[in-house]
Amino acid sequence: MGEVLPTVPAELTLAVEITGGEGQTLEWIRNGETFASGPVTVGVQRQQITPRPGDWFSVVCRNSAGEATLISNAIYVRRSQ
Repeated sequence: MGEVLPTVPAELTLAVEITGGEGQTLEWIRNGETFASGPVTVGVQRQQITPRPGDWFSVVCRNSAGEATLISNAIYVRRSQ
């Protein structure tokens, strides 16, 4: 988290492990917009995506009231090679 990918890969697998968040919703964020979401489950959760130069990714957990309980640092994709 909080790092810059030095090159733009053709495919990127984002992975997150959240403990104690069962019953909440995990949102996968790309450039400030949710691109996927689902329930928090035990273990590592993964999301496959094709990144573009300049993208940034993070995750947000929300409780049943929709309040953010976790906001990750971003992972950035370098703008140019």
